[in-house]
Parts: sequence; C-alpha cells; structure tokens
Amino acid sequence: MISGWPIAGFHLMKLAAGSGVKVVLDGQGSDEVLAGYSNYFHDYWYTLLRTAQGARAWHEMREYATRHGASARELVLHSLGRLVHHQLRRLRPYRSLARTWRWRRLEQKRWFAPCLVEHAAPSDAGYEDPDLNAVLRRAVERTPLPQNLRVEDRNSMAHGVEARLPFMDYRLVSVAFRVPADRKMQGVWNKALLRNGLRGRIPDSVRTRVEKMGFPTSLHVWMTGALAEPLRDILASRAARERGIYKVDEMLRLLQNGHRIEPRDALRLFHVAEFELWHGIHRG
Repeated sequence: MISGWPIAGFHLMKLAAGSGVKVVLDGQGSDEVLAGYSNYFHDYWYTLLRTAQGARAWHEMREYATRHGASARELVLHSLGRLVHHQLRRLRPYRSLARTWRWRRLEQKRWFAPCLVEHAAPSDAGYEDPDLNAVLRRAVERTPLPQNLRVEDRNSMAHGVEARLPFMDYRLVSVAFRVPADRKMQGVWNKALLRNGLRGRIPDSVRTRVEKMGFPTSLHVWMTGALAEPLRDILASRAARERGIYKVDEMLRLLQNGHRIEPRDALRLFHVAEFELWHGIHRG
C-alpha cells in the first residue's frame, strides 16, 4: 500500500453502498494518462530541454516558480542536472557508479537492519527514457496505475459497488498517448489537455486551480492520535523484534516524539505496521 488512500477508499465505498449507491464514476487513470501528478513537471521540463526548446522551458519554469513561490533558478539548475544525469545513464559505467551511490545511501537508512539492506541492494535496471510521454506510458503499464486499479476494484467489489473509470476508456488513452507533451502540461497547469477541453463546461474556479489535491489522508494525525498506542504495540511486539529486520528502538523513539513526526516518516511507520499485520495474518 503506497499511502493511506486505499483505507479511505474502502470506507468511501462502504459509505456509498450504505447509501444505496450501486455504481460510481471514478477518476483513476486521469493522472497517469493526462499528466496530473506534480512530479511530471520535471519530466516535462526535461522533455523541452532535450528537444532544444530551452527558451520555452525557461518561460514555463519561471511561470511555475512565480505561482508556487519557488526559485526559477533552482528549477533550471535541477532540470539541467537531470538532463546531464539521464544522458550519462546511457553509459553502463555511469550506471554502475550510480548504483554504488544508491547502495551507500541505502546503508544509511536508520530504521532497517543490515541484513535487510543487503537484500535490497540496488540493481542496474538499465536506461529508462525520462521523456514525459515515456514516463506516462510506464505509469499506465507498470506502476502505479495497475496497482491502483486492483485496489479500487477490491474496495468497490467488497461492498457490491461497481466502479466505472471513464478516464480508462481505451479510445481516450489511445488519443492521449498520441498527443505531444506540450499539450499535456503548460506553464502552471498539469492536465492541460483536459483543462482546455472543459473550458465553458465546468466552473473556471475549478478548471484553473493549480493546487494538486489528489486523495489525501490524515496519516500524520492518525499516527500521533488514536493510532499511536496500537502502533507502538505493533512495533514493540516480540514478533517484530525477533524478525530482526528493523531497528525497533529507533522507530519507537521517533513515535515517542509524536508531535515531531514528519509526514514522510509517518508514511514509513504506516508501511512497517501494515507489513507486520499482513505477516501476522498470512505467516503467523
């Protein structure tokens, strides 16, 4: 589970079923097909730079920085660094060196025992094209969309609700993959193709909003509130300690300072807890 949204989705489907709803329309696939995730901006800027559209890339990054309170200079430097990095990744010696760097960073993970780190050694997956359309294709075909669709199907079917996915219509997907990157992202807009197509059909306050909402959950609140004690019990259990793959005391120390937990750490604690619960159910 990549975040808390599958749990929220389960209860949402339960609420729908309890209200007598049998069929729901769901937006799964729109982010992957139409470039909705915020990190896709970096892939878009990379695409512009790689295709010698430096002036346009600078204009787009400057517009983005102005709206989001970021530094256009830092965005440019980061994008140029990515361009150089990905060109070098075509070379096997560079990928080998990069793998060594990743290994060293992995060794510094403070929560996990060395035996687990050894099994998680980074491998050379080869070169993967960071062009925006190539990234979107991998998102649809490999990850995260296939997993998201399985979760959505299990959540809806658990309550006898049918989830229909208009953004996964094969005709829409086929057309979207033939559209150039600069039609999918423009300035501060993700999903530019969809936004432009809905002009005059939905309120402009919705159509032009740049903040990416997604399906957020309150993991941080859960971890420092009602779930704090159950989480401590899971992490401090004999089974978790004897598994030997965690530095349990490090995690418990973090949990004791609940008000200081960063959202990213809250998500990692959640992952450990769900693995322990899964292991207890399936392996005993």
